[in-house]
Amino acid sequence: MTIPTFRVLIVDDNPDESSVYGWYLVKIQDFKVSLEYAESGAAALKKAVAHPYDLVILDYQMPGMNGLQVLAALRESGSEVPVVMMTGGWGERIAVESLKLGAIDYVLKEDLPKTDFAGLIRRAIEMAQLKAEKKQ
Repeated sequence: MTIPTFRVLIVDDNPDESSVYGWYLVKIQDFKVSLEYAESGAAALKKAVAHPYDLVILDYQMPGMNGLQVLAALRESGSEVPVVMMTGGWGERIAVESLKLGAIDYVLKEDLPKTDFAGLIRRAIEMAQLKAEKKQ
C-alpha cells in the first residue's frame, strides 16, 4: 500500500519555529509530507499562487503582513487551500478572525505538543474532497 504524500507550506518568519512545525509533521506515520517554507507573507503568497498545496501552516505574527492579512489575500486570490493559523499569545480574537476568513483551525503555540497534526491533514484532505465534489 502506498502512503500518500501531501504538500505543506509552513509560513513563519522564525526559522526555528518553522523547523518545529516541520518536525511534528514528518513524525506522522499515516502520511508523508513534502515541506516548503516561506519566511514572510509576501513570499507565501507567491509560492501559494505558483504551486498547489494541500495545507498551509501560517504564523499570525510576522513583519510586513500578519497571518490574517495573508489569509485574506489567499482567499481574495481565489485560493481555497486549507490553512491552520498558529498563534502565540494572541488567543481567541485571532482564532475567531482566522476562522471567519476561512482557516480550518488554529493552534496555540504553547499547545503544539498536544496538537494532532495528522488530524489537521485529514481535515484538510476531507475539505478539499468536499469542495471538489461540490464543483462537479
